[in-house]
Amino acid sequence: MPKARAWSPAARLAAYGLYAPINESYLRRLGVTTILGGEFEAELIALAQRLAKAPDARIARQEGKEQATRARPVF
Repeated sequence: MPKARAWSPAARLAAYGLYAPINESYLRRLGVTTILGGEFEAELIALAQRLAKAPDARIARQEGKEQATRARPVF
């Protein structure tokens, strides 16, 4: 994560996989804002689609409303 952050400080970091939710606190300390567990492919696709519409990752659309994306829930 530090290399990714150094390469692109404004990048939106996401973690996906079976162990991502278990390691939530550690990943958040590294700057991860979205954590998706396994079997949540639909949410992963939705995240990619939201970020494609808001590439600066400051605002994303969710449920038809604009929301700040600083702290996203764990799925």
